Amino acid sequence: MTSEYSWYSIVHWLKKGVELDRMGLNRTEEDLYDLQHLSVDYQSLIDLGIRFPFIIKKYNFENVDFTNSALSDSWLSFCSFKNCIFKNSKIQKSNFTACKFENCKFIKTDFSYSFLVQNYRYNAGHFKNCLFEECHFKDNDFTFPVIEDCTFLKCKFNWVNFDGSRFKNTVFIGKLKRVMFKKYSVTAQKTFLELFKIIKVNKVENMMENVDMSNAEFGDVDFDKKLNLSKVIFPTNENSSL
Repeated sequence: MTSEYSWYSIVHWLKKGVELDRMGLNRTEEDLYDLQHLSVDYQSLIDLGIRFPFIIKKYNFENVDFTNSALSDSWLSFCSFKNCIFKNSKIQKSNFTACKFENCKFIKTDFSYSFLVQNYRYNAGHFKNCLFEECHFKDNDFTFPVIEDCTFLKCKFNWVNFDGSRFKNTVFIGKLKRVMFKKYSVTAQKTFLELFKIIKVNKVENMMENVDMSNAEFGDVDFDKKLNLSKVIFPTNENSSL
């Protein structure tokens, strides 16, 4: 158990916005809040007798260890994650809206079928100084989050639409299979109730600034013809093809 309280209490407190330091959580050796093995997926909530789905808004997760957690089937909006570890975690079929990730490590994390990250007007969140190591991306959509100072190391990609994600100082190492990069977002929510236009996507451009793909292997990678790729370092080996 991660604290003197039950998972039932912890999940309820998270949904109500109770701060982490008020939950009596244990600390790991790295002095992180221990939320290892936290499970909020559909079956776990049913087992706990808690209403599905797991919805959190405007919550600040800072210095948290989510190792072996199951955050699948979740809906998180306007949340921030700083200095968090996700190792062997499952974040499947989840939806993140305008969330921010800073100094986070994702190691062998499964993001299959999740929306990373949906926009709210011009806010599409960001990933800054994050490591993605041996993660699994499958059938994922993005809108136009800032992805800056990040490293994708030996991740598995299959039908991943980075869409208009705004890349800067980011490194890809390993195989990129069925991955798409756009100049402007196609998946972004542009209207309210399909009646009122709330954003103009051409105001949020993916500049692909200082993106290092020199150690990537391409397998069916699609770059929007409108993209400026002059600041992208491409691999030189013959077995990498667009």
